Amino acid sequence: MTADAPSGDPRVRPLADAVLLWCGGMGPAADAVRAACEAAAAGAEGPELLMLAALPERDASY
Repeated sequence: MTADAPSGDPRVRPLADAVLLWCGGMGPAADAVRAACEAAAAGAEGPELLMLAALPERDASY
């Protein structure tokens, strides 16, 4: 997360959870992309958040 959107922010908490699961091999990357979209729609900001939200979910196999 960036300084603009601390992980304690309720708008990005689901994103933090999805990224942790993905990094640990326990969740799909598409969930992180979807959570980034939801966080951005809720008003969270930050360049990294917006870059993740802009990724095509269907290509999220990384």
